[in-house]
Amino acid sequence: MGTKNNPGAWDCYAAAHPDEPMFVLLGRDPSACVLVTLWADIREAMGEDPAKVQEARQCASALARWAIAQGKQEKIVQASATDQAVACDLSDILDIDWDIPQVVSVIVKPPSTPGMAT
Repeated sequence: MGTKNNPGAWDCYAAAHPDEPMFVLLGRDPSACVLVTLWADIREAMGEDPAKVQEARQCASALARWAIAQGKQEKIVQASATDQAVACDLSDILDIDWDIPQVVSVIVKPPSTPGMAT
């Protein structure tokens, strides 16, 4: 797994083409571990190199642990509520016994707009 000071085997900065768009997720973002877990699941299904998928899952674990250390566990639970498989993966990665049906039952509704049907 890579960090700013110690890039990993699949360092996106080194591999990026000039002006290639990138999006960086930081450990303080409670949705980062959810998004990286989802990415790993998708890429695994696409036949990605298993070592790369494993590194992504290790990164998801490190991201989650960083966010939890910052007091953001509840926000991780809220972020993972959009996908039961991701919530289960994170529960396994972190060895946390979350009530997955409870987590998934969280529904995030967009703000209502006057005059729009909800």
